Amino acid sequence: MTKTTKAGETIKIYTLEFKLSITEDEIREIQRKPKGKVAKNFLSYIKAVCRVTFEKILNPDKIEATTVGEVLMEEFIKPNKISVEDLSEQTGIPSGELTSLIDGSGVLTDEMDKKLTKHFKLSEGYFTRLQKDFDKRSKNM
Repeated sequence: MTKTTKAGETIKIYTLEFKLSITEDEIREIQRKPKGKVAKNFLSYIKAVCRVTFEKILNPDKIEATTVGEVLMEEFIKPNKISVEDLSEQTGIPSGELTSLIDGSGVLTDEMDKKLTKHFKLSEGYFTRLQKDFDKRSKNM
């Protein structure tokens, strides 16, 4: 999204969403602090927990590219508590191909995308779009 300032300059606005685990006590502590200090502490917290630097927030193209295999493992396999072998049996994708994709040495095919998106009930092309984003970001690094 872009926004035009009073001076007529156009700047880019980025929205970052974070799902952070925070306790009731931590919320009360934040509410007691002055707003400026809260913002500083919150940004420091995000920086530490998410390994996001201010440069990366201001220049999102500099954020390290994440492979399709990493996303598959961290967002789908681990949370669903399934093994690569189970996913292989459930999708019909050979376990060797899944393992190669996860370790970064394999290539995502259209057929794999179709099977994975169907299995995880995602829109077709989800993993292909991740791959294209990875390729684009890798090129810019």
